[in-house]
Amino acid sequence: MASPDSHLSLWETAKSELRNTFSRADFDTWISTLQPLEIAEGNVLVLEAPSVLTEAWVNSNYSEVLRRQLTLVAGRNMDYRLTASVDASRDLPQVVASVSRASRQTSVSPPPAIKANNTFENF
Repeated sequence: MASPDSHLSLWETAKSELRNTFSRADFDTWISTLQPLEIAEGNVLVLEAPSVLTEAWVNSNYSEVLRRQLTLVAGRNMDYRLTASVDASRDLPQVVASVSRASRQTSVSPPPAIKANNTFENF
């Protein structure tokens, strides 16, 4: 039987190896933000992403690298499942509201200096 914290040690070991695979910016942005939750079905590391964007990006761009590294560290075939944090979906309306406020604060350019009597009829 796996120890209760085996998912933590598996992820920490894999993460330290992944640090050498990615650029520092990519690692800090996409990989270091993932949190291990559990090992499900004996060979699936369940990871939590801080946002839906992170979940989608990691699944689209780094899935093979993650599977390969988890398999190397565990010494057996491993997979992962990524879920977005529940808190990430609650924060979404606040983000939209702050963007809406920011867009209302933008300045408007003055109208172009066009003379009203310059029309096609007067040309």
